Amino acid sequence: EKSLSIDNLISLEVDDNELISRIKKRALVSGRVDDQSEEKINNRIKVYKKETLPVLNHYKKLNKYIPINGVGSIDEIFGLIISKIEEKWATQILLTI
Repeated sequence: EKSLSIDNLISLEVDDNELISRIKKRALVSGRVDDQSEEKINNRIKVYKKETLPVLNHYKKLNKYIPINGVGSIDEIFGLIISKIEEKWATQILLTI
């Protein structure tokens, strides 16, 4: 049996209206039928909140949750992710010294 240890959970935080807007824009290029229905989009958000948020909250309690503002350019968001990872690693290294 293999053991898996999760050091951190990175979550890109985007409000529901922004998510809906992004998915609808994606529908224009992808042709995905489920991206065109606001009812289906809202259901996916509802399922996420019901099934995934409890996992996120678990890692929050363990101080392993790293929120990242998911609004911005790809480069900006990538920079935020790298910065948070480096910050977290630096903290963990200092704690082990």
